[in-house]
Amino acid sequence: MRLSIKRSIPMNIFLLCTASAVAVGAARITATTLALRAELRSAESQLGDMVRKKQELSRRLEEQDTPEAVEYQAKARMNLKNPGEEVVVVVPDERPAPPETSAGFWQSVRDFFARIF
Repeated sequence: MRLSIKRSIPMNIFLLCTASAVAVGAARITATTLALRAELRSAESQLGDMVRKKQELSRRLEEQDTPEAVEYQAKARMNLKNPGEEVVVVVPDERPAPPETSAGFWQSVRDFFARIF
């Protein structure tokens, strides 16, 4: 009986198709696993970046929570002052810069000859 199964063409075709289907399924599972691992690495990297950013923001928040920082921000942003202090505002000079006078080519030639004669 076993010999007849081994020599049976339809049975061999069935076994070949089954083996092919299993191989294709295994290849798809492997490809999906690799894609999921890459996505996991990317997500872990993003998580690490966000944890570092959160730590930095927490540190900055703690720095800004001191009375000195609150006073500095109040003075810098709203020009507030403590009793007995004076606020000085420095206004930049708004005079326009003098225009550059660039002489053209013929003006340069004329000036050259004017200096010679």
